[in-house]
Amino acid sequence: MDGPLYNPAELYANSIRKKMQYYYPAWLPNEVFRLGDVGVLENKILFHQKTNLDQLGITFKVREDQSPMPFNIQAEKGIQLANKIAGELNPKCPHISQNKAGVAVEFFTKGAFVIRAPIILESIIEDIAFLEKQILDLYKKGHWNKEWVIIAKLVKAPGAIVLVSRTGKAKIELSAEAEVPSGTKINLGDVNQKFNVSFMASDVVCVMDEQRCTPFFQLLGIKRKLYQEEKVKSMRVDGFSADPFDEVTPVLACQNKKVADSLYLDLIWEPVANVAD
Repeated sequence: MDGPLYNPAELYANSIRKKMQYYYPAWLPNEVFRLGDVGVLENKILFHQKTNLDQLGITFKVREDQSPMPFNIQAEKGIQLANKIAGELNPKCPHISQNKAGVAVEFFTKGAFVIRAPIILESIIEDIAFLEKQILDLYKKGHWNKEWVIIAKLVKAPGAIVLVSRTGKAKIELSAEAEVPSGTKINLGDVNQKFNVSFMASDVVCVMDEQRCTPFFQLLGIKRKLYQEEKVKSMRVDGFSADPFDEVTPVLACQNKKVADSLYLDLIWEPVANVAD
């Protein structure tokens, strides 16, 4: 990452990357993406869609996940959850009525988050070798931007709750929509439970009951094997070597077979920033 992170979206994305390695998060969390969406990475961490493989004339097959599973994740620091039991009072949930069950979430750092999904499914593009051939052919013809990345694996959640703090201190209280027996405690990840916002202090991104949520994805992009072709190496004015791929152009890839052979499609992964809370 280049420089410190202050934007809540980038802090959230950075935290997700630390926990999930090769996955990038959608921002906003309720933005819906599809396999084959093509875009760029802002500050190497936030995906912005520009087009898709269909519009570029690239065909691909999809393999759907047949093993749904629950998914629960939250920030390691800067967050506290409190459960409100139906029929009892809880000073941490003062805005939830006594007969209701619910949950209060307090945030103490910007970008802190909670994600609960009863079910997630992963879909993936099959036959990456065939996809690579089509993309490199487009690139050599000048119809593919080397900064573009492709969503090649997509996490889908039929229903999810995503809470992200935009400020350094925030709170939200969620009450169960349905009546539950007295003495019952509920959790945000309960499969059959819906929630209403009873209280919100400061700015919290709150995504609930989304039916087509796509919170995470993996990205593919064109890379170049280093030192495959000496002619494309360059030096910056300060004397440090630039990325050889900076000098690779579609024309050069067409004219020089060694350069063309050095291009390949690979998983996009960048080390995450070490951001202090």
